[in-house]
Amino acid sequence: MAEPNDVVRDQYFPFEAPSGCTVRAVDEATFWDVAGALTAEVFTPMAELGLAEFRPPPENLATSWNVHREWLIFYDETDQPIGWSFSEQREPDTLFMVWTGLLPEKQDQGIYSAFLRNYVAYARALGYARITSNHMVNNRRVLVAKLKAGFVASGMTLDERWGAMIWLTCHLDDDLASAYRSAFSLETYE
Repeated sequence: MAEPNDVVRDQYFPFEAPSGCTVRAVDEATFWDVAGALTAEVFTPMAELGLAEFRPPPENLATSWNVHREWLIFYDETDQPIGWSFSEQREPDTLFMVWTGLLPEKQDQGIYSAFLRNYVAYARALGYARITSNHMVNNRRVLVAKLKAGFVASGMTLDERWGAMIWLTCHLDDDLASAYRSAFSLETYE
């Protein structure tokens, strides 16, 4: 019998994005194989930015954290991987978009924006109240795409591993969105 999240996932993925791109749910091993192979083509190595090297947590801690996770791969029209997205549940009602990348030659084609619209609808269908993410402050493409998709700036972090990061939140619950605006708006214009 299918798990409830699998039933909902099957309604949203595979997803046909622009430029012949298809986004499919995959298993964890496939995700890491693809993301590992493409990372250097998408992101500057952290050491070149003067940041500390990423180290995974000890195995006992990694295996004790059992939450909902999504492993998605973007494929082009020839079925070659061109990107990835990984997310996980951080609180009972919060889905955190951990890591997404799209090859440079596939950027600026509307793929990520279309994916984001589908992903937000998917997270809402699963019952999440919010999606969060964090990004290097100079990652303008993603920041603009997410702000256009309804995300709001919700914080900033300075981290020796990732540098200056801006936190974004997309409220999927109208009451939470209203509460956020009420709590953090400096002015109201009518």
